[in-house]
Amino acid sequence: MGQAIQQLNSHSQAVTPSAYRAVSYALRKPAREGPDGFIHHPPGFPLQFRRMWLETLRGEGHPPRGSLGLAFHSTRFVRPGTRLEISIPLRGETQRFRGEVVLIRARDDDYEIGVWLDSDADAARARIVEQICHIECYLRSRHGSDGDARPGQRERAAREWITKFAAGFPVF
Repeated sequence: MGQAIQQLNSHSQAVTPSAYRAVSYALRKPAREGPDGFIHHPPGFPLQFRRMWLETLRGEGHPPRGSLGLAFHSTRFVRPGTRLEISIPLRGETQRFRGEVVLIRARDDDYEIGVWLDSDADAARARIVEQICHIECYLRSRHGSDGDARPGQRERAAREWITKFAAGFPVF
């Protein structure tokens, strides 16, 4: 276990899920409790993140004050307290959000990472962006991997998703 702790404490990006599970002080709960605290980004929908190294090292930026977090899966370990910028390409534009990692859970082959957003404005925007991501994934599941559908079909699928799933979507 000492080697696993040393691996976690280094700045190495290659921390294996098994090494992470071996550490006794590993985080198992989000810093913010509650089932509605995080919006879960759909697997398979593009999402990139980059560490905000200078903000993290200098303690710059402000503590996250948003009322919602964004959770996603990654094969890379990210230490709690790390500041991230998340990028989600959506319909020709890239949506960007900043926040702090407050949740890391080892899974079989990857990590679940929870980022608490910096502001309520980001939280409101992320909620809308994530609903569109979920609707796009729903559309792809209905019309094949390219999501190619006529405009009327897209609208029907969006209304169908809203009817079935919108009520369970996290609010802030």
